Amino acid sequence: MRGARMEAGMKMQGMRLRAFFAYAIAVCVLLATGASVMGQNAAQAPARISAPAPAAKTTAQAKPARAPAQAQPWTKIAIPPLHTFKPEQPKRIELANGLVIFLEEDHELPFINGSILIRGGSREEPAAKIGLISIYGEAWRNGGSTAKGGNALDTELAVKAASIETEGGLAYTSLEWGSFKQDFDVVFGDAVDLLLHPAFKAGKLEFSQREMASDIARRNDDPGEIAERESAKLVYGAASPYARQPEYATVAAVTLDDLKEWHDRTVVPNNMIVSVVGDFDSAAMEAKLRKAFDPLARGAAPAFLAIWTIVLLGQVPSVGGGVGMLLIVVGLVPVGGGDVWWRWSGPQFRSRGVIAAFGVALCTSVYSLIDGVAVRRTAPVPYTVEVLVLASVLLGPPILARYGGRHVFQELRKGALRIVVAGALMLFAYTLVLRAYTMAPLAYAGAIREVSVVIAALAGWLLLGEPFGARRLAGAVAVFSGIVVLATLG
Repeated sequence: MRGARMEAGMKMQGMRLRAFFAYAIAVCVLLATGASVMGQNAAQAPARISAPAPAAKTTAQAKPARAPAQAQPWTKIAIPPLHTFKPEQPKRIELANGLVIFLEEDHELPFINGSILIRGGSREEPAAKIGLISIYGEAWRNGGSTAKGGNALDTELAVKAASIETEGGLAYTSLEWGSFKQDFDVVFGDAVDLLLHPAFKAGKLEFSQREMASDIARRNDDPGEIAERESAKLVYGAASPYARQPEYATVAAVTLDDLKEWHDRTVVPNNMIVSVVGDFDSAAMEAKLRKAFDPLARGAAPAFLAIWTIVLLGQVPSVGGGVGMLLIVVGLVPVGGGDVWWRWSGPQFRSRGVIAAFGVALCTSVYSLIDGVAVRRTAPVPYTVEVLVLASVLLGPPILARYGGRHVFQELRKGALRIVVAGALMLFAYTLVLRAYTMAPLAYAGAIREVSVVIAALAGWLLLGEPFGARRLAGAVAVFSGIVVLATLG
C-alpha cells in the first residue's frame, strides 16, 4: 500500500510539472505573437496616414500650401561697427646705468600702475635653502622700509585705495604698485623707498617661515598638487631647480642675512626693468623716473673735463678753482642722484650699469672739450647749426629704422608745440654754453653748466611736489659754494 501511494504521488507531481511547463510555453508564444502584431501595425500606420485620399478633379490644379517663414528676431538687433584696434607701442628708454624703462599711456581711467622686474629667482637659490625667494618676497613687503614700516605702509595705502606688493618667482622677483593718478607721487615714492631701503625684520621672517611650514604640512591634501609636483620630478629630475620643493629644514635655514645679501646682489640698475602704464604724460613720467633711477652720470663729467683741460690744453686751475670744482662735483652727486646714490654706492660699483654711467660722463667731458676748443676757432652760432645738422644726419636714419616713420610723425603731431619749445630752449642753452666757453677757462665753465641739475631738482620740488631732502639740500649748498669759490678765487 505504501509503495502504491508513493507511486501515485510521483505521478501526481509529474503531471503538475508537465502542466506548469505547458502554461509557460503558451504564455511565451502569446507574448511573441502580440509583439509581432504590434510591430506590423506600427510599420503600416505611417503609410496609411500619409497616403492622401483621392482628390476630386477640378478645373484648376490646386497649388501646395507653403510653410510659414520662420521668424528671425535677431536680425532686428542693431550691431554698431567695431572700433579700430590700434595698440600703442610702449616707449622704451634705457638709462646710462643700464636700467630699462617702458612707458605706456592709457587715459581711459585715472589710474597709474607700475612694476619693477628684477632678474634672479628661486632657480638660483642654494639647495640647502630652498624656499628662500618665496620668503624674501613676503618678508620684503611685510617689513616695509627703514622710513616706513609694513603696518604703517598698509594703513597709508588703504586710505588711498592703493597697493604696493612684492613677490619672488622662479626667474625673477618683482615690486608692483598701483594708485589713482593724483596719489602717484606719494605711492611711487613709497615704492622706491621700499626698493632702496628695505627693512628686513626678524619677526616678519619668522612669520613667513611659519606660513611656509604650514603649506608644507598641507601640500598632500590636494591630489592635483601631488600629481603636478611628482610629474615635474619625472620630467626635470628631483634635483632640478624646476622641480625642487621646500622642506622644513630648508625653510628654517633661511636667515635675515640671506635676505639682505640677495637684495643687495640683485637690486642693481642694469638688472631691472621698470614699466609704468596709465594716465600720465610720457615726458613728465620719464623725468620722474630718471630722477629716481639715473644718479651717476651727473657729477662725474666736470671732473673728467677738468682732467682733459689739464692734460690736453695745459689749463691748470688755481687752488681756488680746484676747490670750487671739487665742491661742485661733490654737490652734484646727491642732487642729481638723491638717495639712489647712497643705496647703490656699495658693491654695485662693479656692475656694468655703473661703468656705463661713467662712460656717459666720459663722453660728456669729451664733447665738452671739443666744443670748447672749436668755439675758440669759430663763432658759436654757426658751430651750433653745424653740430645740430650733423647730429640729425647721423641720428635720423637709425631712429627711423628702429621706430618707423609713422611712429615718429605721430609723436610730432601729438606734441608738436612741446617739441618745438623744447628744441628752441635746447638750442638757446647750447649757444649760451658755447659762448661761456669763450669767456672763461673750459674746466670752470663746464663745471658751472652742471648747475642745471640743481635748478631741475628745485623745479621738481616747487612745481611737482617731489621730495628734495636734506642730502639734496646739502648738495645744492655745496654746488653754489663751489660757484662762489670759482667766481672769487678761480
